[in-house]
Amino acid sequence: MHRLTSGGSLAAVTIASPSATWLQAEPRRLFVHSAFSRVVNLRSADGQFLTLLTRDNDAGPFAMRLAGRQLPSVPVGVPASAEGGTITLGDWQIDWHGAAGWNPTLGSLEQPSDVSLSSLLNSLRKVDSIFAEAVLPLSPKTGRGARGERAHASLFHDYLAVQTMHLLTMLCAGLQGNERALTEAVRGLLGFGPGLTPAGDDCLLGVLAARRMSGEPARILKTLVGDLAGRTTALSAAFLREACNGRFAGQWHHLRDALAAKQAALIEASLRRILAYGASSGADALGGWVIGMSLRNPSTEASAPRYLAG
Repeated sequence: MHRLTSGGSLAAVTIASPSATWLQAEPRRLFVHSAFSRVVNLRSADGQFLTLLTRDNDAGPFAMRLAGRQLPSVPVGVPASAEGGTITLGDWQIDWHGAAGWNPTLGSLEQPSDVSLSSLLNSLRKVDSIFAEAVLPLSPKTGRGARGERAHASLFHDYLAVQTMHLLTMLCAGLQGNERALTEAVRGLLGFGPGLTPAGDDCLLGVLAARRMSGEPARILKTLVGDLAGRTTALSAAFLREACNGRFAGQWHHLRDALAAKQAALIEASLRRILAYGASSGADALGGWVIGMSLRNPSTEASAPRYLAG
């Protein structure tokens, strides 16, 4: 996708409500933390993030969506400022006076017990069968996926199989009440993998989304993630802290609404939306979400993950 290279004015269409409150409180000095074709992450000196997104992106917990489908071309480190409803970024002015506020707080399902594990697995298989078998290994053969076919490279594939399986086993035990196992899992998963949001972090975010949808407090999990967030990247820690406070990106809201509507087509579309996020972040997060929902709805069905039996 092309980037906008000459200066000018842009307008924001939506902004996460907590970010709007933060920007309005006082003038802010920021800098470009990271930049991609459809995402520019700004960071303040005190560690707060503001993400600029193209209009065709889902909203984020600390994001501002702009009216167009292109973002300014700005290198990492370029200073930015925010004051009086305007963000100055290099030669660009971003006006967010008229931006609609978006609430990133994810609501719980009214009847989470109605969410069937088997129906979730069926939907996931329709969306991406190879990924489904990697997340939920029914057998060693199908669990590894067929080479050359579409599969999301993620925490759940076999390039990290031994260590991954141990961490997921500890995570599952922890989510079932073993605090020592939960501590080991969180310590091991935070910062586990490459990238701005490592795979292990994405998995934990998915678990937190499942707990949030299920209406479960997850107090110990949130405390551990919050206390240990310094072990991972600054951007990933920001997403995890937002998740601990119940705030998630728009694709999780779409999934929650689809589950509440109990419409298979909407659920499948929502799963695709999450899987399409990033190179592998969506896949890792969705894997964590499936684990969280599976343990929220214990099942003796043959389709349950092997590692949930431990």
